[in-house]
Amino acid sequence: MADKYYRLVSLVVNVCPLPLRELFHLCAQTDNQFTASYTAQSYLQFRRSDVAHALATKTIRRDQYNKIYPATGQTDLTGWDTTLLIAILKLLFRNTLTGQVLNDIEHIRDGRNYLQHISATASVSDADFSTKWGDLEAATVALAKNAKGALYADEIQKRINSAKTSHMPDLGDVLCDWYKENTLRLENKVDTLQEEVTYLKEKIDAVSKDTQHTKSLLDKGTVKTVNSSGESANRFKTVDNQLDVMQRRFSETMRHGLQSDNPITFVELSCITEKLREDHFVVVCGSGRSLYFQAALTAIKNMGYAEDKCFELSKASDWLRVSFEEADCIVVVNPFGKVSFDQHKASAMSDIFDSILSATKDEKYRDFSFRDIVIISDKALLDECKKYFYHKLLEEEITILDNSHILASKGMCYINVIYTVSVETSPSL
Repeated sequence: MADKYYRLVSLVVNVCPLPLRELFHLCAQTDNQFTASYTAQSYLQFRRSDVAHALATKTIRRDQYNKIYPATGQTDLTGWDTTLLIAILKLLFRNTLTGQVLNDIEHIRDGRNYLQHISATASVSDADFSTKWGDLEAATVALAKNAKGALYADEIQKRINSAKTSHMPDLGDVLCDWYKENTLRLENKVDTLQEEVTYLKEKIDAVSKDTQHTKSLLDKGTVKTVNSSGESANRFKTVDNQLDVMQRRFSETMRHGLQSDNPITFVELSCITEKLREDHFVVVCGSGRSLYFQAALTAIKNMGYAEDKCFELSKASDWLRVSFEEADCIVVVNPFGKVSFDQHKASAMSDIFDSILSATKDEKYRDFSFRDIVIISDKALLDECKKYFYHKLLEEEITILDNSHILASKGMCYINVIYTVSVETSPSL
């Protein structure tokens, strides 16, 4: 019945605080560190730093701190409830209280917590009432005896007996104090939760900013590329001047490889530029007598690339240094050797053929600005490479005829059928 709940509340509110207050006075007066004349006010001022620390660490609440140190008037322990008295006793005197006294205090605390968390006032059974009342009674009487002796303990026992059998004439005031304390406790939990939510929001905002900053750094420090399987990937930019070296190498090759005073034309130029526009890569080859190198460079010049976005790649490791955003054209010069076949160099180059081919697949990498790739090689060395490291990339090479530039100068026509070259003389010749 609800009567049992209210009697337990009345015991916790009216009786349990009495020996707790006397225990506080006893412990404070016997504190060897405190040498001034004792009053509760003077002692609590002496221990103010400890109490302030408890407030900062949320061991006590702000409304409890204000009861201990009111803005006006003196500290009044009669206004302290069971919750506050237990908190202060454990805070200030834990090291001086005996184990038995601490156990008695915990029994009172457990009884109070049971009543605070009970689901309904009518749910206290006879067995629960008997157990909780017995624990509270024994602990309260024991604390009274420790604080002021047997006579005081007898007085507390009489109060307990009265609380168990009286008509509870002051029940209204008791419940007012009880629910006020519970309301303050819940308000403090709400405030704490709001503080935690605010803190978590600030942390999330900070993490979000850090994430954005980290992403910005990663975006600046990485470049889009494709891996050996042709899948989109990011890599860290290499912090060195190799890109500058590759760009200067391209500029020097163009300057020395083309005759600006007397430009040479070739009958295969249209096929080279057409393949670059459609497939974004081309393999140009020929014999030493065919001027295939100049033909490839002339086609590159005719494409109108920005020179500062063109790079010459002379070894396989250079491929990983260039990003999609940085290059309009990559020229791979003598990838299989210059004079004779270099199997080690050709093997290294073959390792990046998949990546090179994937880099030109615009239907798969539409978000990228696609680079064009021009491979320039001696035909004999290219054929040798195919024997050891055959790859689709090398299938449709454009071979520059030995007399291509001469034929072009005479107005000869270049007919390409799957990049097999034939030349026919015009009727006028």
